[in-house]
Amino acid sequence: MTDLTRLELAAATAYKFTEKELDGTGVRYTKHAEQGGPPINPNGYGDAPWLAALTALQSLYLKHFIVETSQLHGLTQLTSLHLIDAVFNPTHLLALLGKLTMLQQLHIAQPEEMQSTGAAVEGGAEQAWPPASAAYARLTASSQLQELSLANCQLPPGIWQHVFPAGRQLTQLQSLYACSTLSPNEESSGSAVVEVGQHAAPLRLAGSDLACIMAACPYLQGLCVW
Repeated sequence: MTDLTRLELAAATAYKFTEKELDGTGVRYTKHAEQGGPPINPNGYGDAPWLAALTALQSLYLKHFIVETSQLHGLTQLTSLHLIDAVFNPTHLLALLGKLTMLQQLHIAQPEEMQSTGAAVEGGAEQAWPPASAAYARLTASSQLQELSLANCQLPPGIWQHVFPAGRQLTQLQSLYACSTLSPNEESSGSAVVEVGQHAAPLRLAGSDLACIMAACPYLQGLCVW
């Protein structure tokens, strides 16, 4: 197992909406664990404490897992990382990405219920992304990056100049996708927004942001930020 180079796992949990309230948050659903699959936490997410031993991994796909990023620090050979409907500490994840300098594909999708429940992981840290800072440059720390996707992530305004700092060249990046939903108490403050279902998704690309992206990604073929 320690020589495993590719791993894809999805926690075997299904959801349906009911009138049961979860932790007083106003989010109502019940969870039904199905047979098989990886171990399921009481909160319905899979666990993978053995990941740290798989140091030869090059491709990792986890869906509906609690991801303790401390378990991934030794996986420096990763070229593809997919964390789908995953629970993680964004600050810790950014620190990890600074070490994964061989990444070609980075796909992150937070579950929509996390937007409402504020569930905790890794020492009780909230799931909020930190304010814009140079730490966001770690999202593009790999010069081999070809695809970057950030879905259902409440990214703060003003991050793009940090994600694509001056002088960074991502000549292999062909696809950039990012979407986030507004926090319930967030105001648009005059920025353009698009209504999507029950959520408002802000358009946060200013002209200067586009200039940063295009300067860093001269061969970009697909750009979708909403």
